[in-house]
Amino acid sequence: MRRRTLLALVAMLAAGTAVAQQPRIQTTLVGNDLVVRLGPVMLMAHADHASVDQLTLQTFQTPVGGWLRGYRAEVVDEAGRPLPQELLHHAELVDLERRDLLRSALNRVVSVGKETAPIMLPPGMGYPIRRGQTLGINSMVHNPTDTDYHVAYVRVTLTVTPDSVTPPLRNVLGFYAETSPTGSSTGDNTVNATSSFDLPPGPSQQVVTFTVPVAGQVLGVGGHIHDFGEGIVLVRAATGDTLYNAVPRKDSTGEVLGMPLRPMFGRTVHIAAGERFVMTVRYNNTSGRMLAGAGMGTLAVVFVPDDMAAWPALDPNAPGILADLAGLRSKHQAMMEMHMH
Repeated sequence: MRRRTLLALVAMLAAGTAVAQQPRIQTTLVGNDLVVRLGPVMLMAHADHASVDQLTLQTFQTPVGGWLRGYRAEVVDEAGRPLPQELLHHAELVDLERRDLLRSALNRVVSVGKETAPIMLPPGMGYPIRRGQTLGINSMVHNPTDTDYHVAYVRVTLTVTPDSVTPPLRNVLGFYAETSPTGSSTGDNTVNATSSFDLPPGPSQQVVTFTVPVAGQVLGVGGHIHDFGEGIVLVRAATGDTLYNAVPRKDSTGEVLGMPLRPMFGRTVHIAAGERFVMTVRYNNTSGRMLAGAGMGTLAVVFVPDDMAAWPALDPNAPGILADLAGLRSKHQAMMEMHMH
């Protein structure tokens, strides 16, 4: 009897493990909106990232071709009612069929966090997709509130313009530059396991250089910084011209609420192939103690390539791509890769 009970328990645990490993994603096309729901997850009060069963990368195929123009992420309950936005740390859209511009990794299309308003590109431009293209969403949630949420979902809404429209939209891509945990740059376009770094007491800064291999026009620049952040600056290495110089928005307690987006639709900012840039991220840690892994700085550049064919081709078997994909699928990806573009 005891043996049968033990075997039944093992079978139940095995079944539960199998269920937990199944994809937790649902897609619904509503007009021009592709609604992607991830979950469920349980968010107990005061649960940090490490104590939540994070979703890891959830993938899907696009039911239509055309251009992605809008992106909105929120946390909802089982009935679809919005829950506090502070439950969302980030939700980034990953293109599994396109390489990142600056490094051997999958291209991040867009990423938003609790402080990010819904994104909508101006008319006439969008991120190109084809019917059946494989995309993924890498999200992280937590619960800093006093309330338990036993069933919660991450809901992402993608606004799509179909490829049947005429004239066709302008192809808009994006690329990202992020800080290195080593401090000053260790080489152009260095790939690191994490973009976080330690914050010593008092003022400090991180300086990163990178080279853009493809010519094109910059339409906008945005950034992400953590608490105690003072600002991010992006300049052309050759001329010293400033493309982005912004300080974070903060609440009355000093907590960072977000970084501004600098649209450049009204001016012509063209990047030559092989042009180098310098990104400086400034912090002032007023806590009086070393804060391990508390710093981060990321820039996202909205970009129109002169030639789409010049974008680096994706090699799915490249070591960097395989490592990136393994990290996205790992339960530890939430702590290892907190992109906020």
